[in-house]
Amino acid sequence: MRVLHVIAALRNSSGTSQVAIHLTDHLARLGCSVALYHLVYDGMDPIKPSEASVEVRGFPRSLSRKWGYSRAMGRALADRVSGFDVVHVHGVWQYPSYAACHACRRNEVPYIIEPAGAFEPWSLRQRPIRKKLYMGLVERKNLAAAATVLACSEQEAHGLRLVGLRNSIVVIPNGVSELYLSAKASGDEFRARHGLDVLTPVVLFLSRLHPKKGLDVLAASFARVAARLPNARLVIAGRPAPGYLADVKKTICAQGIDKRTLLVGDLCGEKKISAYRAADVFVLPSRSENFGIAVVEAMACGTPVVVSRETPWSEVERYGAGRWAKLDSGEFAQHIIEILEDGQLRRAMGQNGRALVREKYTWDRIAPRVLALYEGVVRQRSA
Repeated sequence: MRVLHVIAALRNSSGTSQVAIHLTDHLARLGCSVALYHLVYDGMDPIKPSEASVEVRGFPRSLSRKWGYSRAMGRALADRVSGFDVVHVHGVWQYPSYAACHACRRNEVPYIIEPAGAFEPWSLRQRPIRKKLYMGLVERKNLAAAATVLACSEQEAHGLRLVGLRNSIVVIPNGVSELYLSAKASGDEFRARHGLDVLTPVVLFLSRLHPKKGLDVLAASFARVAARLPNARLVIAGRPAPGYLADVKKTICAQGIDKRTLLVGDLCGEKKISAYRAADVFVLPSRSENFGIAVVEAMACGTPVVVSRETPWSEVERYGAGRWAKLDSGEFAQHIIEILEDGQLRRAMGQNGRALVREKYTWDRIAPRVLALYEGVVRQRSA
């Protein structure tokens, strides 16, 4: 099976990038011939698959940082796409997805689109006129001609139906690297690095810093937590959206929690795992998520989670791995305090979360399902 993956960029802080990297690694281990095409941005050091057999090609942008037009990528796709059995397109709204879909149609190569949350209701409300125009001119044709559309959750699949998608939708969740289950990094390393002793309750937010992630709700909820537990600390980790870090700092100061909050920037590798393991509870009060890979990473590290009902994670409550809460600062604070004050509950939730990840969300389980999807698409095209 010859598979090409196409993505706009490969950033450590991007969940979509992490999915592409780990999936291509595991597909190569399953015997696929895999290539990964991406754009190269100034000042960015792209993350890469660990499997040397994965062919990785980065292409410079010619114009437009936002749309990501690349003459070199367009030519490469036009010349080489016919050599693949199937193409997996990560994301929409940008030139790489347009160029990949266009090249596939011209060469009669089946392709799969994974929108990565682009059609969630909250996301569609951002710059709605621009997206409506682009949908009519470009994206609807790309979607309609796709062999299938890959959703990460039933919630995302429902959103795709709401925008009028009529072709096949397959739901396969994202996976998490086995490193999160087996790495030796301990929470002690993170705590020592940031002056947090072993008795300090730590509440962790680790995700992209963006208005949709609900950091305003988090700041208000942590102010209530700090009133009850003055020694608790809030750790905010992640890469900020352009210009948004100043807003985060203002929100923290307005809630009077600036002296109890650590902004530690983007984390990767062992430092990221150490942060999860240092935390007593992980929180994600997001306004919209098609999946939320950070939730799985936290559970794999044995950390209880409190996530909003706008995320597709009712499962954490059913498995006893955390709380699925209304997007309300009072309710979030109540759940956080409950977990911080009950060590037995905290340990049980951590164990349940790790068991859930082992059962459903490792790439060893997910990648064969994706490969089976590819094989089905190729068989259908041949027939």
